[in-house]
Amino acid sequence: MKTLGISDFKSLVTDCLNNPGLYEGKSIILWNCSGEKFGIAWRAIKESCIKYNKDNVEHQAWYEVSDFCFWTDDYSEIKAFCDRDDMYGYKNHGILFNTGGFGFDDLGHWLSFINSHINEKGCISKDFVLIACAYAKDFDINENAFSENCLIYDLQPSIEEWAEWARNYYSPNVINPIREFIETKNPSISFDYWQKIMDSIEDEMFDEEYESLKDFSENELESAIRSTIAFAVPNFPYKAFWDFIQTNTVA
Repeated sequence: MKTLGISDFKSLVTDCLNNPGLYEGKSIILWNCSGEKFGIAWRAIKESCIKYNKDNVEHQAWYEVSDFCFWTDDYSEIKAFCDRDDMYGYKNHGILFNTGGFGFDDLGHWLSFINSHINEKGCISKDFVLIACAYAKDFDINENAFSENCLIYDLQPSIEEWAEWARNYYSPNVINPIREFIETKNPSISFDYWQKIMDSIEDEMFDEEYESLKDFSENELESAIRSTIAFAVPNFPYKAFWDFIQTNTVA
């Protein structure tokens, strides 16, 4: 399994957009990577499509999301819809992004779809490259469950690359102290979940007109975090995070 940073992954997506024929019948698997909107993968795919479209105005692309209805949706003639004003409309090639979402009884169907590109409606269009998130730790699957046509990657940027990239989405008053906490305490929380946490924190800051994390009370900060990742990260170090914010950062 090869490890990719964010720039590496975006280069891979761009290659998929430029040369979809090279990936026909192949699946790009992102190991234990979140397929949700707040995650690195979704945002990096969107960023790559936007950049590609600006460079290829006459032959634009976009991404289509595949999730719980992966087995019954028709992907044989996909047209991905882009709602951006500057590149509005349906695109006839791009990325089919499978979020890895399915019911526990659908694991067999999901693996079959990822390995073969075929569901009950037919085969994925050759003009769309399949990128899928595999929640391997949740469903107890290993690399041997995937065919030789699957290219498996660990999307794991360095803290430096992630923090610089995340500045596109979060204010310095949020990303800087959180980066400092990660570097100092090294908690076992994925960057994807930190992004979900920051989404919740920034929403709360906007509502309360706070300027920094230090403006939160301990209960407010815990509530903002717990409301969004309580089940996904049951062992989040709420007290340690609060103490760190109050005593170790300038935010």
